[in-house]
Amino acid sequence: MRTTRLCAVWALGTLGMVYSAHSSAQDARPAQPNTYQDFGSRTSTGTTETLPASNPSTFGPVQTGATNVAPPPLAPVQPTPPVAVAPAAVPAIQPAVAPVPAAAPAAPAPAPASPESTSDINKSGTVGFGAALLGGSGASPVTLGSDLNLRIWVSDMIALQPSLVSNVDYDKTSHTTVFKSSPQLEVVIAAYRRKANRINVGIGAGYGMQGVHVQTTDTKSTDTSQSSFFIPVELQLEHFFASWFSLQVGTRCTALRYTTTKPSTGSSSYSASSAIDSTVLKLGFMFYTD
Repeated sequence: MRTTRLCAVWALGTLGMVYSAHSSAQDARPAQPNTYQDFGSRTSTGTTETLPASNPSTFGPVQTGATNVAPPPLAPVQPTPPVAVAPAAVPAIQPAVAPVPAAAPAAPAPAPASPESTSDINKSGTVGFGAALLGGSGASPVTLGSDLNLRIWVSDMIALQPSLVSNVDYDKTSHTTVFKSSPQLEVVIAAYRRKANRINVGIGAGYGMQGVHVQTTDTKSTDTSQSSFFIPVELQLEHFFASWFSLQVGTRCTALRYTTTKPSTGSSSYSASSAIDSTVLKLGFMFYTD
């Protein structure tokens, strides 16, 4: 027990010494004001200095002794508007372009067609002079002749055509030669007309004079003369190379012929006959007075 008491007394004495040392240190230190400073105000002993409201304190009121100074009210903080940032322009990727071939030189424009090739040729009131060659199988195996004619278009569709046909027929089997000369008059109708082409059909009447020479032997022959009335029929294609010139291709024949034979020397008889003969081809040309 005695020991215990001694320890308690020693502890109390130690505590008293520590407390006395602490009190002496407090008394020796200069007095400091009981204050602190923030961003909104600055305080010294007995005075308070307030800074601008743009930098308010965030640490509460300032205490000086027993005086509490409230900080100025905080201004509301305006939110900063977002800054619009334009997207960076991305260069467009150009597709690969194939090289364009050089254009071929333009063909020259065709020459304008002549009015005669683009429109029907009107022959009304015109006069044409023509000639043709005749050949083919007629009354005898060989027929050669010519046709001289004059064509007068009284309208674009109808024409009058006087002509003189001369031809020679030769039959080698019977040794007969026939000389013919036949003036005739035809009415020509343009059955088809299209631009520079026409199909003409002709029919008329004619009078023929012919002499027949028959070689019976090497030293003997007979000669007779004939006269005939006949109806010629003609079909031809006429192409106009120009309004004043045309080419004709066709055929002609005798639709009906009435022939009277004059008796030869020493004979007093007459004979008559009719026939459809003398089909020949015709190739000719004609000039017009355009």
